[in-house]
Amino acid sequence: TALIVSLSVLCVLLVYLSDSLPVRLVGGQEYFQGRVEVYHDGLWGTVCDDEWDDTDAEVVCRQLGIGGVAKAWMGAHFGHGFGPVYLADVRCTGNEFALEQCPQSRWGLHNCEHTQDAGVSYGAVRLVGGDGPWEGRVEIYSEGHWGTVCDDNWTELNTQVVCRQLGFRSVDTQSKVHAESHGLILLDEVECKGTEYSLLACSHSALGQHDCTHSEDVAVRCTPVRLVAGESPKEGRVEVFMNGQWGTVCDDGWDDINAALLKYFKLGPIHLDNVRCSGVEMSLGQCQSDDQGGHNCHHSEDAGDSEQ
Repeated sequence: TALIVSLSVLCVLLVYLSDSLPVRLVGGQEYFQGRVEVYHDGLWGTVCDDEWDDTDAEVVCRQLGIGGVAKAWMGAHFGHGFGPVYLADVRCTGNEFALEQCPQSRWGLHNCEHTQDAGVSYGAVRLVGGDGPWEGRVEIYSEGHWGTVCDDNWTELNTQVVCRQLGFRSVDTQSKVHAESHGLILLDEVECKGTEYSLLACSHSALGQHDCTHSEDVAVRCTPVRLVAGESPKEGRVEVFMNGQWGTVCDDGWDDINAALLKYFKLGPIHLDNVRCSGVEMSLGQCQSDDQGGHNCHHSEDAGDSEQ
């Protein structure tokens, strides 16, 4: 009886998924990244990034059958779409099997432009065992399993690629963490040029082929600073990770700003104000600033940055 019930549930699930609206990723360099588009009434349309977060990205991942760590991207990170904007204010719980199951605004009801098209990526990389998402043992995802990376020939260029893939601004060379694993060792002899979009795009030995032990597991620390809502990964609003959440930086004392014009403002804590860097610091956290959380700012004063 239990088997019959289980098969019935599976059958219903498969029927539902087969009837769900098609979803695709467009504009990425690999199949596991891109702008989220939904097919409806003969047209592909986009999803607005209002309320868009990693939980929503996880549901898209599940619907497409892609494994790995789901990451949400905002501000048309993978380029502007065309046609209708179908969904907005998507608020998935993480238990849904398809994007259309998630709570959202009424179909087609929104105040968004294509500059706010939502995107996702499914990184085959994560950091484990550190004090935050910016540091820890490097693990990659392959064929349903997570495994570590051996430190043979590991360089700072490799670390730069890992940090960039995870959405962090730069590498913190002042600190190193270590957390030894007991699982698979999947990658060895990694050699990055520093320009790659993912660690697996770097030169490396065949997956699973190595001469290492877990005492050689690579661990890295990235600077917990990111750029959000820019026209490209090189520009946007500056956000800093503190006390378990991302917050903005007030522009009081912020000089030499070549920032892109931000398309919208996100609510959340303002972590830093009156930031004063001399130019020799390795990370924003080493610059002088007011006490964390102490400020007299509004989000209209959020600082931005742009690489030239």
